[in-house]
Amino acid sequence: MRNFKEFSLDRAVIEYLPNEIGDSYYAADANGRIIVRKFPSTIIAQAYVEMLFSFKDWIDARADVRAVVDLVLPTEIGIDFIQREHRLYRFR
Repeated sequence: MRNFKEFSLDRAVIEYLPNEIGDSYYAADANGRIIVRKFPSTIIAQAYVEMLFSFKDWIDARADVRAVVDLVLPTEIGIDFIQREHRLYRFR
């Protein structure tokens, strides 16, 4: 498992939304578009990941919610960050 500093050596990330819970970064290159959230501590990172997976389980257990909510899980979980695919949504 790598930390954010190691991760940021592989991809050029741009900070776009500072936040007390974790600063958000964006990257777009030949590997695709991603969102990265860097947390101020490992404990906060672990709690955030646990919350995401619990929320995903809750969504999946309810067909009515699953029909309208698509939670994007991390594609990489680091010591102090998560990476997830950046999706563009269109509303009709």
